[in-house]
Amino acid sequence: MRINYVKEIDENLREINKILNRDLKREMIKLDLGLSHFYILTTLYREKVLSSGNLAKSLDVRNSTITSLVDRLVKLSLVKRRRCERDRRVVLVELTDKGRKLTEKLLTLRKERLKEIVKELPEEKVKEIYESIKRVKEILKKK
Repeated sequence: MRINYVKEIDENLREINKILNRDLKREMIKLDLGLSHFYILTTLYREKVLSSGNLAKSLDVRNSTITSLVDRLVKLSLVKRRRCERDRRVVLVELTDKGRKLTEKLLTLRKERLKEIVKELPEEKVKEIYESIKRVKEILKKK
């Protein structure tokens, strides 16, 4: 019985993500940026400072990919690079004030969109969805 839902769950998750990202994409396009740039900004917002290598690992992309994506963000003064003082071979990446403000704006956009959705649902349904998503995340983290 449960296996019958796998396809529908997959399709619904993809569609939900697509809809939630629509507003973000509009904002990112204004800056000539893509969702990959958004993921870099939000990762740096959460982690503060990361080496290029660790940033690539956390986003599951190649170092060369991170380099070109970060180049664009540096050009727009959204992030800055600096050498690690302990190991000059390591390049650290962090948000600038401008990058932090933009990231906060983008995260707020996404949260506001979710709030609109949640307002349409009964409280017990919201709690049920929250618990289910939390459990799925825990299972995925174990694997």
